[in-house]
Amino acid sequence: MVSDKSGGPRDEKRHLVRTMMYIADCVMGGRLQPSSAEMQSLIGELNDERGRAFNDSVADAFLGLPWAVVRKNVKKVGGMRLAVTCGDLGDVDVLVADLRSC
Repeated sequence: MVSDKSGGPRDEKRHLVRTMMYIADCVMGGRLQPSSAEMQSLIGELNDERGRAFNDSVADAFLGLPWAVVRKNVKKVGGMRLAVTCGDLGDVDVLVADLRSC
């Protein structure tokens, strides 16, 4: 029979790690707002990195396809800014063109 011995060093370490992960998840998910400028800056940098990693994974998903032309961080196409009737689109994180439709 296995007994449950709580309160030992292993449990304390496990609880500490889980608490740290929970707090980090709350901060990164926007459920806990940082009060210091340093923490706000760190969260901004981490979110930027997470966004870049996501954009890279989207681009990588199309890169191996023979019909796809993939460009990242597109600001202009043919020397012209990307825009619609309501205004400038800004930059496009990942642009994929389908050569089969040309």
